[in-house]
Amino acid sequence: ADAAGQDPEERAKQEEEWKAELIKLEQEITTLKSVLSVKVAEANRLKHNLGITPIKEFQQDVKQGLRNIKESDT
Repeated sequence: ADAAGQDPEERAKQEEEWKAELIKLEQEITTLKSVLSVKVAEANRLKHNLGITPIKEFQQDVKQGLRNIKESDT
């Protein structure tokens, strides 16, 4: 047995399982990134169609932040 208490054969089998699991997770992450990218592009298109610019979004965020601060003071 090696230092981890597993014989080399068991350890090799465990590593293969971990490698397969890692490959599967990396594929899922790639898929999720792709889906997210499409959704972000769609959201940006809709914002553009609605005339929502990054500056308008920032202004809204600031206004909301100020409202939150005022509400927390009361």
